[in-house]
Amino acid sequence: MQSGDIFGLLTLIKKVPQPENKKRKGTYWLCECACGQQCIKHYQDLYSGDTKSCGCLKKRNPIYDKNNLEILKTENNSSNENKVEKLE
Repeated sequence: MQSGDIFGLLTLIKKVPQPENKKRKGTYWLCECACGQQCIKHYQDLYSGDTKSCGCLKKRNPIYDKNNLEILKTENNSSNENKVEKLE
């Protein structure tokens, strides 16, 4: 793992010391999520795929069309003009 690697929506920025509130030993990374938030994640969660975002994916309820593309709704358009591929 190195700076610039991407795991899900997270881009690795740099290694950071183990946060005081975390008991789990190992390497922690400062990451930037595609939504713009920064977060600190354990390397094993990133590598295993257990962690894919800063938590923003859990906060929303995505809707997918028949082609497995996520439908993004906007204020002006409640239909499906914008689509992105579903994360696996």
